[in-house]
Amino acid sequence: MSWDNRKALHRHACHALEDFEAVRHLLEESPEWTYEVEKKLHAISHHLRHTVYRSGVEINWGRPVRRSQQ
Repeated sequence: MSWDNRKALHRHACHALEDFEAVRHLLEESPEWTYEVEKKLHAISHHLRHTVYRSGVEINWGRPVRRSQQ
């Protein structure tokens, strides 16, 4: 089964949310910064990077999005 951009966007966003909830539960159990928390945060950043990429492809602005200078 192939993934189009919208399905991939939704999948990555859902995975990021699931990993966020897992981190929240891990930190509720123990506020210590464990390897498991570190792995989940890395996974969240991975899924969010893909979500941003896929949403940009779906929007197809034709130019890169720049962050505002603060």
